[in-house]
Amino acid sequence: IQVDLSSLIGSTYTIDVNGTPTEVQGNLYSAVFTGGNVGIGTATPEAALHILQETSAGGTTESIFRVDSVTQNYRLFVDNSGKVGLGTGSPEAQLHVVADTNNVDSLFIVSNNSQVNFEVAASGIGINEEAQSGVGLYVNGTSRFVDSTGNDILFVEDSLAVAVGSTSTSNARFSVNGN
Repeated sequence: IQVDLSSLIGSTYTIDVNGTPTEVQGNLYSAVFTGGNVGIGTATPEAALHILQETSAGGTTESIFRVDSVTQNYRLFVDNSGKVGLGTGSPEAQLHVVADTNNVDSLFIVSNNSQVNFEVAASGIGINEEAQSGVGLYVNGTSRFVDSTGNDILFVEDSLAVAVGSTSTSNARFSVNGN
């Protein structure tokens, strides 16, 4: 099925962009349904949903994809540079998450369905463990911190031994390498 709007709208049409009428180039097909794929802005969709961004008559490009709900705008947003916003229409990184902390405990979780491997929460960050309330960084397991050139700064073993300036604790609870 192909939906041809060109006879209705001509070669250009006006859409509302943040309250401002903006003229865009009309495509022959605004939506194409072919072989189980849906194309918006393309006559040859290459995925289950394939969206090709249009350029306005003035040469500017708008967001590619936006999902709102009744209670919140920008539940999911993709801008023209490929940045993804969850909870924001102005992503400042490849993935930018803004959550209503009154309704969400964790902003980001990576898990294997049985254990949390990484969590960013309002209470802090957890690595190989859930974030712990009142603790900025909670790490379960041996931890190693290095500087920008790879030199050891701090090493903490599971056995509670700590090394500063190396990864060797020399069988001591606390070991310092250097001055």
